[in-house]
Amino acid sequence: LSLDDLLEVYRLRQLLETEAARAALTTSPDPGVLQALHAAAAEVETASAAGDLLRMTEANRRFHFVLVEAAGMPRLDRIVQVLWDATEAYRFVYYGVESNRERVEREHLLIIDAFEQRDTDRLIRLLDEHREHAVEALRAFLEAR
Repeated sequence: LSLDDLLEVYRLRQLLETEAARAALTTSPDPGVLQALHAAAAEVETASAAGDLLRMTEANRRFHFVLVEAAGMPRLDRIVQVLWDATEAYRFVYYGVESNRERVEREHLLIIDAFEQRDTDRLIRLLDEHREHAVEALRAFLEAR
């Protein structure tokens, strides 16, 4: 695990996921997107409560890719998938701490609300904060090693 690698990947994700969020909210609302966000967030909570980090990681990925896929940009989707794959191991470290899992759950609900309200600026800010919280926790872990 490398802090430099993590920072690079998360910066690239920020750029691409910001574009995806903007694109997703400029299209006509699809109720299926909101339903999929709620379903994935519920699965994150269930897996977290059970301490099932693998299932939580998978559900978290589904949650975030609902937003990316809603942009309707398949190339962007594929690039973001590559970036997510590159940092999968970091998520297990992050989710290993219960307070991080609880934070993720709370932040997902805020993200859903911003999406539902179609508030692009708030959605982007919340996604940025969501990534930054993970980076801060992982930075502390990596620097302590």
